[in-house]
Order: sequence, then C-alpha cells, then structure tokens
Amino acid sequence: MNNTKQTHPIQNVLPFPLHPMPGKSSGQGYSASAQTESGICLLAARLKDEPSGNLKDESGEILKLLALAWDELENSGHTKMNRTKLCRIEKLHWASPEIYFEIERHGAVVLGSSRAEIQGWTVNLETRQTSCDSVGLRQIYPAERRLNTKPLAEEIATLILKHAKDDRLKWSSPTLVRVNIGLVIPETCAPTTLERRRRFRRDLENELQKAGWKQAKGRASNTYEKID
Repeated sequence: MNNTKQTHPIQNVLPFPLHPMPGKSSGQGYSASAQTESGICLLAARLKDEPSGNLKDESGEILKLLALAWDELENSGHTKMNRTKLCRIEKLHWASPEIYFEIERHGAVVLGSSRAEIQGWTVNLETRQTSCDSVGLRQIYPAERRLNTKPLAEEIATLILKHAKDDRLKWSSPTLVRVNIGLVIPETCAPTTLERRRRFRRDLENELQKAGWKQAKGRASNTYEKID
C-alpha cells in the first residue's frame, strides 16, 4: 500500500506550502481545480521570484492571473466584490505570501453620492484568505453646495402660520398640518438627503415653537399641531 503523501505538482516551484482548499480533509488532497494548476498556483509561481514591494504590471499578466484565481479565494465576494472589478485595482504590492491592492468601489456613487469608497484588499496566497478594509474616500463628482435650510424653514413656517394652501402642506384641520418633506427637500443621495431633512426639521421646529406650534405626537412624521 502506497502511503506517500500527495503533493501538488507545482508545489516545488512555490515559495510557500500550498494549503488544501477549505473544507477538504488532508486525506482528500487538493481540489480538482488545484490539481490542474489553479489560478492561485499560477499566480504564486509568477510571483515566486518577485522581491517584496510595489508590483509593476505593465503587461497586465499579474492582473489576469489574480482574476483567474479570484473565485478560489475565501471571502472574495465580500462587499459584492468580483473578478470583473479587478481592472480598477491600484497600488499593487507584494510581500510573500500576500498581495495587497486598493480599489475604487462605486456602490455609493450609483446611489447618488459624489464620492467613491476606496477599499484595501489583502490576498494571502498560502491560506487562500482575503480581507478587506475601507481606507478612504475619493471625490468623483463635484460635491453639491451645502443647502441652507433656515430660509426654507422660515418660508414653510410662515405658510403654516397663515394657514396657506400649498402643495407642500397637507392640512387635516386649522390646527394640524403635515409637511410634504419630499417636495420641500427632494431626494438626492441618501446621506445628503437625510442630513438636509434633519437640519430642515430642526429649523422648522424652532420657528414654529415661537408661534405656539409643536411636532404632533402619535402622528405621521413631519406633522405639526397648534398648542392650545
């Protein structure tokens, strides 16, 4: 009976031991993909003689091998990351057995933000593990000017005190009114909209309190009533 331990055929050219795929027992050896020279193996072999430091990849060879290996890595889908986004990587760095890179993510931009998140990814080719951290923000589009909500609050307060008819106001009675916040401050990106509306409510409540109005309890948000 042959009890010789299985080793990967490419193992003798790697700078570190190649671990079995997660979930595989030692008796099962390497996965089928690893036995056919997986992307991780090919990438590790390519980087074997590279000194530690920033990587120059003018030909795109390292990027292609990283993309080939991506689906073999643990947690590579974190934050909806996938290999098709690797074309945006920057600051590629090698310190065996780890590759580090940064990448611009556009999730917030799609939702209307003017800034993109910069993520830093570490890929350990020995353990097949990845980790990801947010390392900064990058301005993609010019930031919107800060909205001065005080004049808006003063305008809406004046309309309420005059019991005026306006699309931004829904009257239930002469002493109960709801402000249509979506018409006062239209929605843009979520963080900006939330902050603007928060400041508007604060300013409006301050104006209404002077005239004996307050936020109505037990009513829908942005509803105000006259205090008896």
